[in-house]
Amino acid sequence: MILKELYNAFYPLRWYIVLTIGFIIFNRISYDFITDTYAYVVVLNISIILIPLLILWMLNKLSYYVPVTTISFFIVWSTYYYINYSICKDEKAFKTQQIEVYNYIPMWKKSSGIKCRYKGNFVNFVTEEKSERLYAIYGDSVINHIHVRLSLKKALPQIYYIKDGSIDYDE
Repeated sequence: MILKELYNAFYPLRWYIVLTIGFIIFNRISYDFITDTYAYVVVLNISIILIPLLILWMLNKLSYYVPVTTISFFIVWSTYYYINYSICKDEKAFKTQQIEVYNYIPMWKKSSGIKCRYKGNFVNFVTEEKSERLYAIYGDSVINHIHVRLSLKKALPQIYYIKDGSIDYDE
């Protein structure tokens, strides 16, 4: 009896939990992509929100809005990333010029890494022993001695897939 009441009380919350987990997963997948424009994101999110709302409003079933929106979120974003991966799979990668090293956080700190900026998006790389030695020598100005280039594949217009990154060091 108590378990059934708890289940009924938390029933709507499970869709929010599933949606949050899906958002975290797709956010991690998006680290491999660089987007020049956010028109794709806006169009996809508006379609995720409005299309189920209009359909359910016409059917007079708005009580199903959260589950349907959660399912459409997974379908739309999975399709978007599948299309991007399938397009760039056969593309030839090209190297960028040296990109800006925005920040360096040493290994002994919690969120260590080399943070670079390319076309307004941040790209993170893990720190290595060589970069740690340079940090011990140069301190915070180590970012002037780290050179990063990306190997990109073009997926859709203004969307690039990060295939690889190369890091060179000046001593």
